[in-house]
Amino acid sequence: MFSPEYVQRFSRQISLDEVGVEGMRKISQAKILVIGLGGLGSPALIYLASAGVGTLGLLDYDRVELSNLPRQILFDSFDLGKRKVDAAKEHLQRMHPALLVQIFFEKIEIGKNLGWFQNYDLVLDATDNFPAKYQINQACVQAKIPLISASFLRWHGQIVFLPFPKSPCLACLFPPQHSFLLEEENCSLQGVLAPTVGILGNLQALLALDWILDPKRQDPKLLLFDFKTLDIEKIETQKQPFCPVCSFQKAPLEKGIA
Repeated sequence: MFSPEYVQRFSRQISLDEVGVEGMRKISQAKILVIGLGGLGSPALIYLASAGVGTLGLLDYDRVELSNLPRQILFDSFDLGKRKVDAAKEHLQRMHPALLVQIFFEKIEIGKNLGWFQNYDLVLDATDNFPAKYQINQACVQAKIPLISASFLRWHGQIVFLPFPKSPCLACLFPPQHSFLLEEENCSLQGVLAPTVGILGNLQALLALDWILDPKRQDPKLLLFDFKTLDIEKIETQKQPFCPVCSFQKAPLEKGIA
């Protein structure tokens, strides 16, 4: 049973027919792993914590730098030089003191991290490189855990929601043999405007909460965003019968890092 203080804190969410007390119970018991605490992970974590998610896992291997601050809104100038996982834990627990935060100052690596994945209900991929994304995708397929992955470049972004095991995987939608075309494009070289990344991170949090409230009604999604024109395109997704990751459990792909 929730305390009066808890009910007051989350009263606006509880008032929604789609949430209510039972929905808040689901949210409070949810365990979500967020990989990458940058421009995507920061806003996603803020809204997941403020919405009352009970347990958040934070996996990142970077420290806070000055160039991070415009878009990584979880951090401020006092965090410069700190490990992102430590600074994030401190800020998130101030926002929601009952939140359990588990931190992993590690690089993502299939054989090493799979056990962590299996302790969570859902994974948010907020990394900024394709080798890491394929590693996370494969780990989620193996653990049968839903994945919400986002990417951005300049004025464009995309979000993929993959509720394994019934959905296609990232390798179905973007075959690894073609990803090399994107490897040299990232925000440090090509640039990004902070609010565009924030929109994607917020949507990752929204998709996560939607799934927590009602997993059965959530279908795979691939959304493409043009932030200059404000156009959003929904792409049909389809499982590939010869996908090397989700159709046949073969040897792991070449290792990448987050």
